Amino acid sequence: MSAGSESTGTGTVTVKNDGTVTMDIRWEIRGLDGPINEENALIGIHIHTGDEYTNGPIVFGFCGQSPLPSFGGTCQQGWSSHSAQIATKYAGKICDMPDPACYNNRQTTATEAAQMLIDGREDMYVNIHTTKSFEANGNAGPLGLIRGQLHLIEESRPEGSDEWAGLGVTSTSRGMKSALRGGY
Repeated sequence: MSAGSESTGTGTVTVKNDGTVTMDIRWEIRGLDGPINEENALIGIHIHTGDEYTNGPIVFGFCGQSPLPSFGGTCQQGWSSHSAQIATKYAGKICDMPDPACYNNRQTTATEAAQMLIDGREDMYVNIHTTKSFEANGNAGPLGLIRGQLHLIEESRPEGSDEWAGLGVTSTSRGMKSALRGGY
């Protein structure tokens, strides 16, 4: 996450056994993190593997633009500082970038990755990248503006359904805490 960032976010990731993953996400841009505009574009929203201390490869991408891939399309743009982006739903696509950017060197299918999310077999987090946050770390690698660990919300699975409307993420860029997943 970007050093000194004050932006926050929450979201729900809906996962189906067939590999379909969507994210309903909300965030607030605060302080020097904004505005989101042509000079500081929202360039990517991804799910990565890793605990709260570890940067990991991308599993699913939801949107993006240069220098990151688009995955499901271009991310929405145009928020001032102190503005909130409310309830935007993005469809995820399995990572297909060149190695080593993708989890398991692109050998994991969307269905397998979705099952990993449902089972909680890997620590995973959501990362929201902007131009500023991406460039903030120099040659040490890109950072996200907002990052938060995913955790399973057990009661969110509809009876008899193959869908989990309940991998939640709540994050702040300052005090990131790892949430417990179901089954751990």
